[in-house]
Amino acid sequence: MTGSTAVKHGGNFAISGRGEVELVVRISSGELRRVRFAALHTPGFGMNLVLITTLDSRGCRGSWGGGVLTVVNPDGVTVMDGRFSAQLANGRRLYSVDVVDEVDGPVVAIAGRNRKQPTTIENWHRRLGHAEIKAIRRMATKGCVMGLDVVEGDVHGMCKDCILGKQDKMPFDDEVVHEREPLERVHLDLWGRARTPSWGNAVYLMLILDGGTSMKFPVFLTNKRKETVLEAFSAWLREASSLVEPLLARHSIK
Repeated sequence: MTGSTAVKHGGNFAISGRGEVELVVRISSGELRRVRFAALHTPGFGMNLVLITTLDSRGCRGSWGGGVLTVVNPDGVTVMDGRFSAQLANGRRLYSVDVVDEVDGPVVAIAGRNRKQPTTIENWHRRLGHAEIKAIRRMATKGCVMGLDVVEGDVHGMCKDCILGKQDKMPFDDEVVHEREPLERVHLDLWGRARTPSWGNAVYLMLILDGGTSMKFPVFLTNKRKETVLEAFSAWLREASSLVEPLLARHSIK
């Protein structure tokens, strides 16, 4: 069945069902709040919409100011807050609320956006790390991947990133002498800064590659100051040397 949109401009959307929904919302203090109210399940919508009138029917009160919306229950406890997100053509304002997708406990109802979002083969090509077009079509036809829905359309040649990635490299003019012994030469690659720190607050990765054995050793750093990098490399070198020197002596390698 279909129902008119909330703005009453004649648009329609599919309603899959009616019921009661429970959302878990993270408020600005970091605490989680459970809210439950009657809802329509509309898979065609790209977001969850909560009307002020719905919250009002539950006895909640709202306050606005400085681009922030705060909703409290009849006991005066904050159950939802959000920041200004967009303003519609009719002047109505939308506020974004932090809804937690996965929480422990029984599932009361499913209220969320439609996860089935078909798109063109070119977009799937980019999403899947520039996979081969024929392979993507084959996976979609045989149903190998759930949610791989392709909108029909023509592919106009190779994408720019694939063209640049397939360029041939010019050969090096100098003669390259490869390392033969462990620790004869090591190569370093410093990566970072990571957006999310590790459990040890490391946000940089120094990857050490031994040219003689091709073994890789990751070293995690909290910063990339020269003192920190030099100290970490020296500690690794001492440990690696203590392991390699007995091995070389055992095999009489000098």
